Amino acid sequence: MRRTLQRLKILLAAAAMGIASTNLAFADNDPEGVNLLAEASVEAYSVSSPGYKSVKVPVEGQKFTECLQIDVPKAPSKIHQVCLSASNKLPVASGDVIYMRWTGKSMSEGPGIGQLFVQSEKDWKFALANQVFELDGEWRTWRTFFKSPQNYETGTLYFNFFFGQQVQNVAMADIVVINCGQKNIDDLRKAVRPTKRTWNFEGEYLQVNVKSEKSHISGNLPAGWEDDSWWADVSVEYSKQTETPYSGSGALKVTAKEIRGGVVQFRVPAIRLEKPWFTKIIFALRSTTSSSVKFGLRKSGPPYTYYGQKEVTGAPEWQKTELLIPPVVNDDSASLMFEIRVPSVVEIDDVVVSYLSPDEVAGNLEMQGNLLTTSSFPLGVSYPWAPFHENYKPENYTADPENEGPTGVPALRIKTVNYEGDKGVAAVMCPFFGIGDRYYTYSFWAKAENSGHTINMRIGPPSERLWVEPYKKVINLGREWKRFKFTIKLPHSPDGFYLAQIFNWGPKGTFWIDGVQVEMGEDVSDFKRTGKVELAIRSAANAYGLVEEGTKFKLNGLVYGKIEDGMKIKSELFDAFGRSYPMPELKLQKGKMQNLEFELPEVGQPALGSYRLESMVFDARGEPVSKVCETLLHRVRPAKFADRLLMDSPFGAHITPNREMPAIARKLGFTWVRCFGLEWQTVEKEKGQWNLELLDGMIDNISSQNMCILGILGGVPVWARSWEIPKPTPQGYNNWHAKNVPPKNTADFAEYARKMAEHFKGRIQAFETWNEPFLPGFLNAGFENGKYIHPAPEVFIEMHLAAAEGLKKGNPNCLTVINLGAHYNSPSDKWSRELIEKGILKAADVISYHSYLPSGIGYPGDPIYNATKLNRNPEKPEMEVWNTEGGPGPSDIRNFYRHSAPLGKSDKAAFWGDYLIRYWVSTLASGADKFFLYLLYGWGDYKATYSLMNVDGGLHPCLTAFSNMAWHIEGRKYTNTKEIRPGLFAYTFEGQGGVVAVLISKGANRHELQKLNPNIAVRDLFGNPLELPAKVGDYAVFIEGIGMNSEQLLKAIEEQKVSLTIENKAAPTNTELLSRKEDKTETKTTNIESKTTTKPVNINTEKNKSYFLNILVIISILVIVIIIFSGKSFR
Repeated sequence: MRRTLQRLKILLAAAAMGIASTNLAFADNDPEGVNLLAEASVEAYSVSSPGYKSVKVPVEGQKFTECLQIDVPKAPSKIHQVCLSASNKLPVASGDVIYMRWTGKSMSEGPGIGQLFVQSEKDWKFALANQVFELDGEWRTWRTFFKSPQNYETGTLYFNFFFGQQVQNVAMADIVVINCGQKNIDDLRKAVRPTKRTWNFEGEYLQVNVKSEKSHISGNLPAGWEDDSWWADVSVEYSKQTETPYSGSGALKVTAKEIRGGVVQFRVPAIRLEKPWFTKIIFALRSTTSSSVKFGLRKSGPPYTYYGQKEVTGAPEWQKTELLIPPVVNDDSASLMFEIRVPSVVEIDDVVVSYLSPDEVAGNLEMQGNLLTTSSFPLGVSYPWAPFHENYKPENYTADPENEGPTGVPALRIKTVNYEGDKGVAAVMCPFFGIGDRYYTYSFWAKAENSGHTINMRIGPPSERLWVEPYKKVINLGREWKRFKFTIKLPHSPDGFYLAQIFNWGPKGTFWIDGVQVEMGEDVSDFKRTGKVELAIRSAANAYGLVEEGTKFKLNGLVYGKIEDGMKIKSELFDAFGRSYPMPELKLQKGKMQNLEFELPEVGQPALGSYRLESMVFDARGEPVSKVCETLLHRVRPAKFADRLLMDSPFGAHITPNREMPAIARKLGFTWVRCFGLEWQTVEKEKGQWNLELLDGMIDNISSQNMCILGILGGVPVWARSWEIPKPTPQGYNNWHAKNVPPKNTADFAEYARKMAEHFKGRIQAFETWNEPFLPGFLNAGFENGKYIHPAPEVFIEMHLAAAEGLKKGNPNCLTVINLGAHYNSPSDKWSRELIEKGILKAADVISYHSYLPSGIGYPGDPIYNATKLNRNPEKPEMEVWNTEGGPGPSDIRNFYRHSAPLGKSDKAAFWGDYLIRYWVSTLASGADKFFLYLLYGWGDYKATYSLMNVDGGLHPCLTAFSNMAWHIEGRKYTNTKEIRPGLFAYTFEGQGGVVAVLISKGANRHELQKLNPNIAVRDLFGNPLELPAKVGDYAVFIEGIGMNSEQLLKAIEEQKVSLTIENKAAPTNTELLSRKEDKTETKTTNIESKTTTKPVNINTEKNKSYFLNILVIISILVIVIIIFSGKSFR
């Protein structure tokens, strides 16, 4: 009753003052309600602080015509001493929702800062709303909602803005305060879309004024942009680039000259995130150094959490990139952050931050029926399903023709493998697209060999911990088929997709799965296929689709469901450059299931590299009746010298040591494996009880393929540890590090090393003492105040000397490797320097280091060169240096599929192949003797990881590019680097009766190969002959001269026997960009239905033929007309 009277009082007061009480929208995006200011903001507001004042100033080019300018020539002792204030002209009732909108701008050279602080006479310290906001050189708008906790009479509620934080001059305008009444605040938020922000980099730039003891930060940034590298040790220059922007007259150029510690950061403050709106960031990126940039929205203050982020690698040509951040938080002052980690030249243009509703995001997704791509497994685990565990064995995941599932096709038979001795483990998963804040029901049929067998149903975003509730459900299987269901309300996924998992953890045995379904809603429906039929196609060669040169691509497949007369499979083949090749159609026979056996024709496609076959079933009317089936296929040259061990070979990797992966790695050209699985705690769990035979199978899997092994010594057993973590486990301690402690007795460690060297003599050629001992967590002597305690260098020296002595006793011929740090100006470097100064290298044959570099490599003096130089022994320069762990680092580069999550990666396949070649070539040119790529683990992982396998555990095209490089370089030694044209470097490798030059570009210059000496072969990234003339520079090119040496090949290039012309690749114009986009669309158009479209786009090859015939007819007619009229003119 009291609240009703208060509302009546408000309405009467509004009527008396002539204020509209309802249906008053102040702007298109404002909610309806009562204006609490009763007049324009410039009239309602004034500065209430002695010594300060606001001045009314006219404004042009905005929706408002006036603003209030507040000058703060001297910062007061307290921020509220400069206060722009107005009070409520109407009463406010308890529970009323108040909406505020205001617009501001900094009139100073630098950014301004303000604080909204809504308070009442009843309690000056209590804030109904409190928000800090940053102002820049452009007009910016902020919004907020808050709920009134009690009744307020007229003139007792103050809507204040504080500006006493610093010396500044700011302007405020268009301040709106609306009483929305007794509304739901979340519903109001949904109705008010945040304002889109855009930056075209054509306006005013201001000089960067950052003071830093370590960094040198110079140049000019657009108004409203800030450098945030003051804390790092960097040298960076900002400038306006006007010659070749993406559009308009300007772009922002960032030249990161040196990064000695930390990263280069620049940002835009005061970006709004608000539920339920998705935030979309899109901008154009270019990098003449092909460098990567991390960007995203981040909390502006501690703990500086990223709400959404992405790392993208730029190219010498402009390219658009985007990021969609789900509505996970309300934050009116987030920062749009950009980070550069290595010396680079990066340009950005046309940055847009916009907002989408959940329905707008969901509108691009097909949300009806079964959301998975396939629901059954008549061919075993195939796209996009993937196993995901380190003990993965392909033979444990097979279609079982003896057990037909409830859907009428062979069920998936899953057999667990032993893990940690006493556990059985097995797991499969499949990605699907969805939208958050909705209910989903996950269901399948299952049975087990033994009743009571428990498995987990898991479903949720890849970024969440799906092994805990609410994302998992434990189910008990019986010996008969039973359908299980799991309903859950899923949150928004930062990755844009979700995972459905089936996980066995603990019980040992066999179980079967069929009819998997994910649907929107809270109830399970009758089982539905993902289409009228489902299609599965896989390589007949092996699980990885890898064949050697001269072998055709042969495939097996199944179509199952309701196959009708007239149905056919249409397919198209894509290579890693995005070029497409139409494949013959396959007609189907009416029935429930049809087996397929076919091979792909060779006409119109190169012989070597990686390919994606996209296939789909269409009915007699040409309508799609299945989802897209994608199959990855790879062809490489046979690896050189595969019949022998190659101790001097530089090509190492980290791989899954099962029966299949070593054979695949050797076919690709890898010759060394760095092996983690040799832990002391595995072979001597109890003191004196040795069980080295446990490792024989793993080691034999590798050594049987004629691969050398670098074993890692570590993993201290409980009985031998110098300290134990107290119980309960302290917060912040990772139990994985419990084994990474020094041993109590180094004599025990020496005996472990001796046993390993002796037992694996002839199978393991080198041992590395510990993995990354330079990092405190990886070698820790305690844990205090949330941090690992790093032992003194002397502790590790004693460990290594003991291990080296044991190794040489066990096998005098094995190599001892000492792992030093390569992290510039970090504590680990100092620690490693002390190791060297105190004599650790006297017991080492090889120095190793680790270096992860996401971009900016492949030219003389790059970061790889510096890392190798840092770790070379100046007293023994002939001592070998190995990079035993490196690569791009955690990334999401690994999806060659086009229709399966994560989307948008397939067009970067060739780029990452070029990256691997740059990494290896630059490593060898720097003087390092080996590089061990991290990592090639052959199981699925749909998160951003270190793996360079495809997300489903298959091969990624970057590995077939590597294979081509290994084929060219194996058995040859690096001899020279020469800049044969500006920005184009030739790295030469000589031996085996010839020489190969690897051409790698730096910057935007492109070059054209004109003529070819008959003794010289020119090949592309994947080893296919390059048809001349051809432009080079986008990707590595291999020029091989048989019967020549390095000097002769380089001379031949310089004398124009291989002619090179330079094209300085300027940025494309808008017209060229539009044309290029159209060309790209035409190239990629296919008869396959895109996952993100609602209608299929059909390519009809007959129609295309008729199209070209029509063009020929028209041309012929024109020629005849011209001839006729020409003849008339002659007469």
